[in-house]
Amino acid sequence: MMDAAQFVLGDAYAQVSKQTERLAADARVLLIAHLSVPFTPIRAALLVVVVGGTLGACILMPKLFCISAFTPGMWWFYGITAIIAAVVFHVFYLKLDAWHLKRMEKLA
Repeated sequence: MMDAAQFVLGDAYAQVSKQTERLAADARVLLIAHLSVPFTPIRAALLVVVVGGTLGACILMPKLFCISAFTPGMWWFYGITAIIAAVVFHVFYLKLDAWHLKRMEKLA
């Protein structure tokens, strides 16, 4: 992923590294969202805090957390890879959930 991003964007290693960290943070948010269903007020609040904290760190306080600012090319690359990652995550999560349900039925 790092080499592909550097090839496409031509950005410095630090910028691409931070971009992959943001994608990993997105995966964590997706996992929290899937595990929070059905949403209760406390679960919704947790999701809001996680998303808000991630966005706040990336957009409002990048220097405090040593996060490289996004260039326009990085925003495009990030957006496309984030959408792909979300779809892949959702597919794998559904497959794992189906496998788990089948296993639980066999045990019952």
